[in-house]
Amino acid sequence: VNGTDTAHAQFASATGYLIRAPWNHPTAPAVFAGTFTGVPNNGTIPQATTSGLYYAVGNPYPSTIDANTFISNNNIGNNPATPGDGLYFWRKTNNANQSTNPSSSYATYTTAGGVKSGGDSLNIVPNGVIQIGEGFIVKATSTSLQFNNGQRIANNADQFLRNANIERHRIWLNLSDSVSNVNQMMVSYMTGATQGIDAAIDGRFFGDTPTALNSIVNNEEFAVQGRSLPFEATDVVPLAFKAANAGNYSIAIDHVDGLFTGGAQAIYLKDNLTNTYHNLATAYSFASVAGSFNTRFEI
Repeated sequence: VNGTDTAHAQFASATGYLIRAPWNHPTAPAVFAGTFTGVPNNGTIPQATTSGLYYAVGNPYPSTIDANTFISNNNIGNNPATPGDGLYFWRKTNNANQSTNPSSSYATYTTAGGVKSGGDSLNIVPNGVIQIGEGFIVKATSTSLQFNNGQRIANNADQFLRNANIERHRIWLNLSDSVSNVNQMMVSYMTGATQGIDAAIDGRFFGDTPTALNSIVNNEEFAVQGRSLPFEATDVVPLAFKAANAGNYSIAIDHVDGLFTGGAQAIYLKDNLTNTYHNLATAYSFASVAGSFNTRFEI
């Protein structure tokens, strides 16, 4: 805040903020207009950090920036102690009580792609372009995070991916309870990925909800997982499922791309509790008691 003038807060460059909307803002999604005052940023803008800690940062430029270039420039996801982190975007309106509405609040992005949050009524999936002024959370891997002009892209109207040289075949799965969508996860068979933890490709689940469906890599939950090429139809991906409350749930395909398009390659969910296979051309509904079940499901 500039002195005692609480009506005119001055934002620090490249810093992420949580902003409370007016109390009378409509409950339905709507534009909340702000006015920029000052000189637009240009050039390199560093942020001092401590390796291994999470930071809220934001695009400081009057142009969009390429998320993949930002990840590469800052070695994101390559922390020596805990590799495999992504960019995390808050996408929830009026974060509900997790005990009654356990849906995830963060969308996740890595170079494999993005998954939406469970509480996003607009179904916005991060896809590689960080909008003007958009904030996100990231784990630092060194003593500095850097924004620079090389990350900037000349597209302020829409989102798009710049991964023309990367082969990817992806499956997005949704977990829902009897009320709403809880969270989304994704598996990507792609260039440069392995079945282990891959920096910049695999993205951990942010862990903000006690009910979730994710894939498992090295006994950890990942919202985004890359797997190696060439694709093998016999591949098995273990899933981590946890439920805060006993109840009815469903697992369904949100969408697919690559070789999974058109249903030519079937995707099966195995329920090891019932020893059954289910073709995910339709949703799979099941009942569960409360708890964590990392050996029940696999695709």
